[in-house]
Amino acid sequence: MSSGVRRFLLVAGTLFCIGACSFVELSAQPRLRPPASYVQPTPPSRAEGQAILERSRDIGLSGPYYFELELSVLPRRGETRRMSARWFGSRTASGALARLELAPGGDRNTVLVVHGGVAPVAWRGETGGAFEVLEAGRLSENLEGTHVSAADLSTPFMQWTDHVYEGLARFRGRPTHVFLLYPSDGDAERYPEIGGARVFIDTAYQAISQAQWLDELGNPTKTITVLDLKKIDERWIVKSFEIRDEKSRDKTRLSITAAALDVSLPAELFVAEGLVEASSFAIADESIVRVR
Repeated sequence: MSSGVRRFLLVAGTLFCIGACSFVELSAQPRLRPPASYVQPTPPSRAEGQAILERSRDIGLSGPYYFELELSVLPRRGETRRMSARWFGSRTASGALARLELAPGGDRNTVLVVHGGVAPVAWRGETGGAFEVLEAGRLSENLEGTHVSAADLSTPFMQWTDHVYEGLARFRGRPTHVFLLYPSDGDAERYPEIGGARVFIDTAYQAISQAQWLDELGNPTKTITVLDLKKIDERWIVKSFEIRDEKSRDKTRLSITAAALDVSLPAELFVAEGLVEASSFAIADESIVRVR
């Protein structure tokens, strides 16, 4: 694995800070925090830990990109269900942009658009139909029978600065930093059901290999894991990743089947006014690399 992995090991970076335009009242129940007796390992210092998180936050594709995907919904019991999808991504000074078009069957595609950064927002709707802003409390809703949500695509925890370093662990045989992150005040309102996130960061590449959503008691509710990588034009992209519901043990696997990097994408793909019109946008065949 070359140092090019540092360009894009963080899912959605592909996986990428989303929120909502309106908020709900916080529950009176205390949010997740470590006990007073919690002792952190000596390395790294808080400043060093923050530096590790900052470097991980910066990893991702710098230019616009396009992915074709196959989503496999894998229930613990029952039959596997598969559907195709398209993923458009870009980045602005305010944060990452992502648009997921899911084709569950039928005449209409489900569309999810997310804007990251410190003032995140997301829209959800169907081609040919109306779109709505996802308000606080709805950003973790799963999309079209999958286990994918706006929060999963945006990884807002990468913007959180309140953290505890839990130490070094081995993840798939590699030394890995483990951090416990707590939501900012704004994200505590946007994601009232989320108490925190645990992230596993590869020590060599400073990139996230796994992330877990936690409830207010610190129990994992959903786990996002990078499975495979693929090298395209001297850059590494995530070839497949998995999102697992920890309660039901059901999961959805997202596998990239084609990719185009540094492509020109119209701004209308990422704004509410252009969602319907932009749904027919196509990438030139000569720009697409088929992933095997």
